Amino acid sequence: MKRYLRLLLVCALLFGCNAESLPAWTYASYSHLERFKQLAMTGEDTSAFAHFQKAISEIKKSGDLSALQKAYLTKYAVHLALLEPFAGDEYLQVEAVEPIAENRNFFAFLRASPRAQVSVELLPRQYREFFAACLSGEAARRNSAVAKIEDPLSRLIAIGWLVSQDRHDEEILLLAEDTASRQGWKKALLAYLDRLTAHYLAKGETKKAEAVEGRIRLMAN
Repeated sequence: MKRYLRLLLVCALLFGCNAESLPAWTYASYSHLERFKQLAMTGEDTSAFAHFQKAISEIKKSGDLSALQKAYLTKYAVHLALLEPFAGDEYLQVEAVEPIAENRNFFAFLRASPRAQVSVELLPRQYREFFAACLSGEAARRNSAVAKIEDPLSRLIAIGWLVSQDRHDEEILLLAEDTASRQGWKKALLAYLDRLTAHYLAKGETKKAEAVEGRIRLMAN
């Protein structure tokens, strides 16, 4: 969606089109999706859901099924970043009408489908190095690739993918904690602190676990 809006703006600048003549649904749907992401990550679930529904309504005005698929994939990616499960039924209903290889590939990635079903080349650019590193099986390379993802939400999506595959370690969880903390994403921060506690307990590092639990109690109040 971001790329689509940029293209529209470039067209306006290069060809003298009036930006006000660009389709209103593009701005409205993008704005609502951005609000959805921010609110979901902070834990304002009711408001987040309302903005997502408004984004869907705007996109449906256009009949653009690729954009509709991307909106649902955005929602699933946010769930993954928050370590929450998702079913995928909404996307699959649209995909059944108009299959799009790029979107199907990202859905397979989000669902952690067998590696043979995910093409590195078809993934959004920010995940390609990360996924290639995961395929290599080298933990140090994988962790480095995650840390290099510039966009904070994309970084947490990648980390959420690792957690869903039980391929995370202390370094990855601390990176998730730092990312969520810097952005003020309370719901995400609590989710990763909870996972960090479980990691320490599994390792028998009770003092570290108790310290993290103390942080969680303070933040939850």
